[in-house]
Amino acid sequence: MKRERRQEKKSDKNNILLVIGLLLLVAIIGIGYAALNQTLNITGTANIGTSTWDVHFENYSSRTASNVVPTTAPSTTGSPTTLSYIVNLNVPGDVYEFQVDVKNAGTLPATLSSVSKAGAESYNFIVYTVKMVSGSNLVDVPTNLTIAANSSVTLVVRVEYSRDLVDESTVGTSIPALNLTYQMDFVQG
Repeated sequence: MKRERRQEKKSDKNNILLVIGLLLLVAIIGIGYAALNQTLNITGTANIGTSTWDVHFENYSSRTASNVVPTTAPSTTGSPTTLSYIVNLNVPGDVYEFQVDVKNAGTLPATLSSVSKAGAESYNFIVYTVKMVSGSNLVDVPTNLTIAANSSVTLVVRVEYSRDLVDESTVGTSIPALNLTYQMDFVQG
């Protein structure tokens, strides 16, 4: 009788383990089936409007107080963000300065990616600077300048035959007309 009871207990234990095992197997199969048959439905509407890119120089005006006038006034022939002009600086102290707006007439912000000035590098006594108007001050143009859509910034471009940089070897040196350019490249920002 004891032996029968032990075998019954052992058999009951085996049956319980078998039932638990079968339940676990059914649960794993159910979870696996659910994981493999998931469907994610997303519904919605996206509207993509048209964007425009239009960054250019505009509103040129001279700021020169001296009698220096450009041979060729600043213009944007070729690229809308490249200014070209020709000026004669004959004696130390001659200055040519003008103001120009950089206009972002597009619908996307424009971030400055590079700047280049050319035409005065052969003369160490020519000072060629570009500053940005900030309130009533002139500041350096930030390397990370971003112009919002439908906005503008004002620049002051100055080229000067410097009195301070002239030495005896350059006094009386005849400078041909300076063919100058200033270029700003922008990327979507």
